[in-house]
Amino acid sequence: MRFLTSFLFGLAIIISSCSGPGKETNTTPILSNNEDIQLSKNVLKAYLNQNWDAYYDYYADSAQIWRNENWLHDEGMSVDQYIEDLRQGLQQIDDYTFHGETWEQLTTKDGNNWVLFWGVWVGTSSITGKTYEVPVHVTMMVEDGKIAAQGDFFSMTEYLMDMMKLASEQE
Repeated sequence: MRFLTSFLFGLAIIISSCSGPGKETNTTPILSNNEDIQLSKNVLKAYLNQNWDAYYDYYADSAQIWRNENWLHDEGMSVDQYIEDLRQGLQQIDDYTFHGETWEQLTTKDGNNWVLFWGVWVGTSSITGKTYEVPVHVTMMVEDGKIAAQGDFFSMTEYLMDMMKLASEQE
């Protein structure tokens, strides 16, 4: 009981310190189909259709993109690098889509607009024949109708483990 009391007290301190004065907080989420959310939906559609020219056009020239990294602290990859990374990754995928998409927009106190996306990427590997389901979270900062910064968060561990297993079997 003493541990539980200490834990709850510590948790309360952490929660209250996160929303204290001077901290950046967000306004109420916008769940409607506004322009920034529509922009991110168009990006997803271009990805699903592998329409890389359209995909590229949704990003600012100086956009920075991070994938499962300590983002916004180090330089991310360029849009060109990102699209090439996506193309390479999809070469071994026969079919893919997203399920359970959820969209939300937040505007920070300093006026930055962020679109948040959650969904489950479902794809079938042409190598293993196995279908993988990967929960994905994407956070996009939109400026002047273009994506200026983006963070992608997901885990391809199951797929990578299967690839390692196949490689070891072929040795």
